Amino acid sequence: MNYKLPKIDIDQAAIRAFFKTDRGIFLISMGIAMLFWVLVKLSKKYTAKREVTITYNIPDDMSYVTIPPEKIMISLEGRGWDLMYDYFGDPNRTIKFSLANTPLQNITNAQLKGKMIENTKSGNIIVKELSTDYISIQLGKSSTNKVPVILDRAISFAPEHQLQGDITIEPDSVTLSGPISLIEAYDSWPTTLLSLQDLNSTVQRPLALQPVNKPQITLSDKMVQIEVPVEQFTEKSLFLPIVVKNGPDSLKVFPPRVKTSFVVGLSRYDTINEKDFQLEVDLKGVPINQANSTAPILVTKRPAEVKNIQFSPKAVSFLFVEKKE
Repeated sequence: MNYKLPKIDIDQAAIRAFFKTDRGIFLISMGIAMLFWVLVKLSKKYTAKREVTITYNIPDDMSYVTIPPEKIMISLEGRGWDLMYDYFGDPNRTIKFSLANTPLQNITNAQLKGKMIENTKSGNIIVKELSTDYISIQLGKSSTNKVPVILDRAISFAPEHQLQGDITIEPDSVTLSGPISLIEAYDSWPTTLLSLQDLNSTVQRPLALQPVNKPQITLSDKMVQIEVPVEQFTEKSLFLPIVVKNGPDSLKVFPPRVKTSFVVGLSRYDTINEKDFQLEVDLKGVPINQANSTAPILVTKRPAEVKNIQFSPKAVSFLFVEKKE
């Protein structure tokens, strides 16, 4: 739908008649006086401060070791209308510098003023002062460093629950980019804190990496995906044989088997058996010709998935058995 503006009738005769009155003549006089006042004011010299943005073009194989300033304040002097024309002609002034392929270099006061003058809209403006005398820039050769992600965690489980396996992080590493002198100091990168309480099931969620505290360094990723596998556990018992080391063949231990209990996740309950364990008695250096000799039982083989292994007794007695001729 098209809308048309209402037509406004202007009474030109009434306007001309008004400006012939005393009030109209007074307003015209005031306007002319105001115009002359503005022209006189703008013809005088003034000092104005401007904020200028600086951008730097650096070689592709270089990175900042120290970050140079992005903005500086300048003081300009000129006639009012020149300063006004300069401001409205470029209110967001930016100057650019192309840097050389060298580690250390300076931008002098004269170079800064020269760039400012080049970018002024009026040739009658003078650059009086800068907020800095020079800019010192340090560059370094760019490189990358791939490091593992380390999980910062505070996790607790609901009763009778535990980890089913390793916590996975995807991706498990990140690439740092920046000057060699800075990124070679890192051998890992942490996540933000993963806080989970009373877990009773597997959790999958995104997690942020710790932010970079040095603007010279960039990370290939800001987030990772975390999986915390959780399962219920229960207790299982097995009667396990005792293996004797460094003892004669005629030596026997008692008891030859001990009841061993442990905690295991439900997913491995049926697959864990006595072949996954080994209980040993090491008689090296133990006097075996004494009556009532005993030796401690050691667990030398166990599945990584089991916890809280308990067995009784904690030691065995041993004796010699004479061979029949």
